[in-house]
Amino acid sequence: MTAVAIVGAGPAGFYAAEALKLADQTLEVHLYDRYPMPFGLTRYGIAPDHQRLKAPAQLFQRTGAMPGVRFFGGVEIGHDVSLDVLRSTYSAVLLAHGAQADERLTLNGTTPVEVRTAREMVAWYNGVPDIPADDFNLQRQHVVIIGNGNVAIDIARVLSRPVNELAVTDISDRALLELHRSQVRRVHLIGRRGPVQARFTTRELRELGELPGVAVRLRPQYLELGAACQTELDHHSGDQARRNIDLMRDWATCQTHPDSYRELHLHFGLVAEAMERDADGHGQLLLRRMRLVGAPFAQRSEPTDEQIRLRCDLLISSIGFQVISLPGLDLPCSPGLSHAQGRVLDAQGLLIPGLYVAGWAKRGPSGVLGTNRACAQETVQSMLADRSNWPQPESGAMKILLDRLFAGDIPPVVWEDWLHLDHLEKEIGRAEGRPRIKFDDMNKLHDVLRKYRSSKPRAE
Repeated sequence: MTAVAIVGAGPAGFYAAEALKLADQTLEVHLYDRYPMPFGLTRYGIAPDHQRLKAPAQLFQRTGAMPGVRFFGGVEIGHDVSLDVLRSTYSAVLLAHGAQADERLTLNGTTPVEVRTAREMVAWYNGVPDIPADDFNLQRQHVVIIGNGNVAIDIARVLSRPVNELAVTDISDRALLELHRSQVRRVHLIGRRGPVQARFTTRELRELGELPGVAVRLRPQYLELGAACQTELDHHSGDQARRNIDLMRDWATCQTHPDSYRELHLHFGLVAEAMERDADGHGQLLLRRMRLVGAPFAQRSEPTDEQIRLRCDLLISSIGFQVISLPGLDLPCSPGLSHAQGRVLDAQGLLIPGLYVAGWAKRGPSGVLGTNRACAQETVQSMLADRSNWPQPESGAMKILLDRLFAGDIPPVVWEDWLHLDHLEKEIGRAEGRPRIKFDDMNKLHDVLRKYRSSKPRAE
């Protein structure tokens, strides 16, 4: 039996598993994930009010049910099992662990206001089970989000959308409870560069203007474009930017919203420098006005002498994710692991036998969910081409590894366990008119699994 281990049971991992099995049904494919539930960003990254984008989970569900595909949830590589042990147990190992760290926002001095990352907030409202229920306090009126990508817009939308609309989604109950109590009245989205360079898609942007009771506001001056920006906008690659600018111009010329419950402000050409506290004890974010200089498509931001202050009770940084090397590998990642068509390279640029990479860990945090399919397929083609040269594990190594994992106090979550949890989440959610109600508490999740396992004998 030839077996392959995939580290990360998100979109890239499942697309790779599918491609491997379609190429050779005799291959054993084992997916390991640090979370007890599968599907990665499909479950924990997509905003709860975007259910249509979670459709690929149906494909992943079919892949997970294929003969010879096994899932081991709640197993962290580098903690529960080392990468070296995994490599000595399987003929090949594919790294699809994503981007597990954040680009950090640097502010001068110490800040009197809570500063959080987009990853933390998305994990909280999407039900990642190792997040405390009270991790976010929304008893604040003014929230500032640094970032001009879709993740920043997702957070702004979740904070601004009427809670009754979120109550019919699969948002975590802990977040739903806090959003019911939310005192957020103004949300500010801050971008370092201009509106032409903003990374959000038009569909995401348009949704902001469709939120009931929310006024979208921006200064018309933000839409006064220099010659270089106009050249970028007029280029054949500028379709999305043109649609965004048209939409924002409509908002800028129609800013009367007398019945608005919340305001959502878009800002461009600003960089956060420091946080201060005013005489009334309120947080004030100090921002530096920037200007774009340089040729089209090579513009850079330069600081000006102008500074502005914004009231800020909670600051959320959404300036990007970072790929980090797994413990035991310790390779630089810029933006992802160095590779040759998915074959991982060491620090000297030499191939590491039997080690591969796909997804964000391969190309950096870029692309949409479907981008991972072609990315994974390219890596699988390299894997199959190398198959005759894969290292051969010692006989019995897999049994030793799995026996050790299942002998622990908390055994891995296997596919049958997941199907039970999936059924329960949907059943409980159906009773409340929701797609599912997620198990977002680790202790409760394992209590449910213990009862299930004890009621149904199962051979490993």
